[in-house]
Amino acid sequence: MPMVCILVMLPVLKLVRRADFAILFTYLVFTVLIKWYSNYLADKGFNNLYLYHAYTLLEVILIIPYLSLLNKGLERITWITTGLYIGYFILDVVFWEALAVFNSYSSSVASLLIAFFCFRYLKELASNDQVMYFQRMPSFWIVSGFLFLSVTGILVLATYKSPMLFDEEIRTKVWYMQQAADVIKYILISIGIICCYRPLSRAGS
Repeated sequence: MPMVCILVMLPVLKLVRRADFAILFTYLVFTVLIKWYSNYLADKGFNNLYLYHAYTLLEVILIIPYLSLLNKGLERITWITTGLYIGYFILDVVFWEALAVFNSYSSSVASLLIAFFCFRYLKELASNDQVMYFQRMPSFWIVSGFLFLSVTGILVLATYKSPMLFDEEIRTKVWYMQQAADVIKYILISIGIICCYRPLSRAGS
């Protein structure tokens, strides 16, 4: 699915000169590479869980700054938050969840942080005139994609860490929900990119 987003972005690739689209494009490219290599290792029977750690860190380093560009006035908070998260990520790997195991703690925190910045953007959008044409704004759809997956991810991680509270049927349904949420995320991002096919003065930023 991230490859679909990249293909959809090709007609407006010149927008990569903008900071927000440069970050988004970088994120999509690394996502394709990491997912491909992760699947390759899994097919060969090798442990690929360290890539989950890497991908979570990548999300925080790229997605939060991207969201910060849409949330004016949060630059300082963004740098502080990202720095603190990197410190927490290192502690998690050293003391709690080594690279050979699934990173439920750092992934949960990353999902919460991304959800916070997404909600902050939607709150700001709802308070200004741009909300009148939100459906034509690329950022609305892209942020919605990140938000949808982050909120779903928190639910998935809750069931993963508390199996005694959820029976196997519920855990299976939640796992499928996560897979569906991942697809929906990239569909929403693709819709946002398609909005850029129109003149930016009409579509919003």
